[in-house]
Amino acid sequence: MNTETKLHDIKFFAEQFECSPRKIQLLVAAGEFPAPIRIGRLIRWREEDVAAWVQSRAEAAAAQAAGTQYRNAVTRSTRRGRPRNSDRGA
Repeated sequence: MNTETKLHDIKFFAEQFECSPRKIQLLVAAGEFPAPIRIGRLIRWREEDVAAWVQSRAEAAAAQAAGTQYRNAVTRSTRRGRPRNSDRGA
């Protein structure tokens, strides 16, 4: 069992994800990013928690991409606006 847990601050993850610390704060407030651990006045995140979050986001994106291919195939036949000559069957 790994007894050494790596803790990182918000600046570390902001650099890792190439975003601002405020963006991470907003994700935490929305419940879309792992909750931090408070140690006195320090706010830190466990590296394992964030790695699991990244993995779940990657799996969700892959599942959405697989569903998007089918959705695009269905919606392409239902165009909006004036019909084209090729759609009229002429």
